[in-house]
Amino acid sequence: MKKILKLALATIISTALTAGCATTAKTEARKLRQNINTPEEASTFLGDFWRYKSDIVLPGAEDDWRSLSYSIYNGGGDCDDYTLASMALLSDDGFPTTMLWVRTKITVGSPFFPFSFSQGEIGHAVHLLQKDGKYGLIGNGDFIPPKYGSLEESFDLLANYNAN
Repeated sequence: MKKILKLALATIISTALTAGCATTAKTEARKLRQNINTPEEASTFLGDFWRYKSDIVLPGAEDDWRSLSYSIYNGGGDCDDYTLASMALLSDDGFPTTMLWVRTKITVGSPFFPFSFSQGEIGHAVHLLQKDGKYGLIGNGDFIPPKYGSLEESFDLLANYNAN
């Protein structure tokens, strides 16, 4: 079943990118929202499809937040776009649309930051998952399922991934 879903999603994205128009991307985003129903599916899709693309090209430039359809058309985006895409994919499946903006210390090669940054402290957006009193996170490059009793436990995992 997962292979069929993956093939269907790849076809949807391929159609949007080949057509190269925003209207097609909006239609394809609607199809994705209908076909992706769990955090696992959203994380798998985003992990397979997403290319990190910074929208801050100059120091001090404003950060743009983009919709799921724009990110499909663009072939990806940065962490806040990833979070907005995850929220859009899961918003009609019982998952609150809560974005957390965290300050984090990064190390080169961290799973949450698969792109090149110098070491230091940066802001990072993640989708807070809440289901049946449990917490998890979807962030650029990783997935923490909603099975932890507190938000603190989910953040401990984020910190531990980041420290290794």
